[in-house]
Amino acid sequence: MKLTGCLPVQVSCLMHVLVLVAAGSAIRTKQCMPRRLPEKNRQPKRRPRRFRGRRYRSAPIFQSAPVKEGQEIDLVIDDIGSRGDGVSRIQGYLIFVPRSKIGERVHVRIVKVNRKFAIAEKID
Repeated sequence: MKLTGCLPVQVSCLMHVLVLVAAGSAIRTKQCMPRRLPEKNRQPKRRPRRFRGRRYRSAPIFQSAPVKEGQEIDLVIDDIGSRGDGVSRIQGYLIFVPRSKIGERVHVRIVKVNRKFAIAEKID
């Protein structure tokens, strides 16, 4: 709050009430925020979280891919990926096949193998 003029001003904070006294003016009061919350309103302390292990399961750590690069296999497309590629699964391992539809049976050759997925191409 900004006070203007050359009046002498006395500021005090008693019992959480701010009192401004200026010479020749009325007394104004304003409630102050308490410095600490009362004990009954404080939130109880939380217990530390215990280790719960992994929340999201991914492929097992030391499992190798069930397919090899250059391998030819027959697949059934289960789903469509975010980029429009067909998605098939072998033992939980994802195989992406471009230009395919859901429910289509395709004969594919594995082009690229990564840790979590593989990319294949259709063979006519």
